[in-house]
This record gives sequence, C-alpha cells and structure tokens, in this order.
Amino acid sequence: MRPADIEMKRGDTRPDVILDPLDGAGALINMVDPPLGPVGGIEFHLRDPDSSTELTLVGTASVQGAGASNFLRYRWDDDDTADLVGEYRGEFEVVYADGGRETFPNGRDLKIVFHADVESGGEP
Repeated sequence: MRPADIEMKRGDTRPDVILDPLDGAGALINMVDPPLGPVGGIEFHLRDPDSSTELTLVGTASVQGAGASNFLRYRWDDDDTADLVGEYRGEFEVVYADGGRETFPNGRDLKIVFHADVESGGEP
C-alpha cells in the first residue's frame, strides 16, 4: 500500500499525494479496465479541519499505472501550497464511467501537514 499521509513545507510542490484506491476490504480497485474504468473524472479535495463547510482546494487528479498496479495521484501547483500552514484533511473523489461516485480513502481522511518554512522565519 502506498502511503498517503504526508508532511511538507509551505510553498513546496513535492511530494505528490499518492494513494492506492482500496475497497472496504482492503483490495486494490482496478480503475483502468472495465467494469469500473476508465474513470470519468477524479478530484482531490483539501480542507482545513477548522472549517466544516469550505474546501481549501479542489484540484484535478489522475489515475496512474495500469490494471492491478494503478494508483491515484495529485500533483501540487505552485499556488496550492503558497499560504498553507497547519494540519489539513484530504480525499480523492472518483467519478466512474457509469456515473457512480466513490471517495478514497473510504474509512478516514488523509492527513496532510504543512510546516512553515525557515525563509519566512518559521511563522505562519
């Protein structure tokens, strides 16, 4: 299983957010081949845990790999992390070709921590 929880510095664009799409039993879901693939779309959502309604970020994600080795990936843009400091929650929302939706991970949120960078004096 690819790790998904990450820590990074404000303004960084690596590491990417990478997650294996697992079903409730922990088995990898093939999102590339029928019957579920190819998927119709994937979004990555990031939320400040102190906000119950407003998303901090909604970005387009992708499926990488093939068949039984596929995984979800979100690549940060420069603007995505420029002002983020603190702990955030993330998820991937997949829309299948048949219109069905599934959120990953399905049993919890991803934990993504952004630390202040030294250049800014370590202050948020």
